[in-house]
Amino acid sequence: MQSVILAAGKGTRLEPLTDDKPKPLVEVDGRPILEDVFDNLIEIGVDEFVVVVGYQKQRIIERYGDEYRDVPITYAHQREQNGLAHALLQAEPHVEGDFVLMLGDNIFRANLGDVVNRQGEERADAAFLVEEVPHEEASRYGVCDTNGYGEIHASSRSLTTRLGI
Repeated sequence: MQSVILAAGKGTRLEPLTDDKPKPLVEVDGRPILEDVFDNLIEIGVDEFVVVVGYQKQRIIERYGDEYRDVPITYAHQREQNGLAHALLQAEPHVEGDFVLMLGDNIFRANLGDVVNRQGEERADAAFLVEEVPHEEASRYGVCDTNGYGEIHASSRSLTTRLGI
């Protein structure tokens, strides 16, 4: 199974920590965030990483090279930081079939295996792992309203996305 890891952003909200390194290399508890992402993905059976790099990309490439814990790494380059969707498009030439998408600058504490297995059983187009937080805190970034079936409602459109939690 392939994984696309988005690790191209500058991380301006973490300045000055990101003045000389990309956000995925910021250390939490003595290790880079990106290594935590890699380890979580290996745990669920990912056997290839496609890492989208941009800001300070050489730092990531020099640190990890062609593999991490025997899992091969392919780098896709996002030359201009134009958002997450644009970053994902940079990985498209390197991806074949279904894949797991992870943000390379977030720490996840959940059983990702359950999410992946559930997605496979239900054959949804996508599964999202989200955490419930107080509305006041979430409203600074964006709020998803869900119904009793765990579906996100996209404002006035009829689009719903099944959550894999």
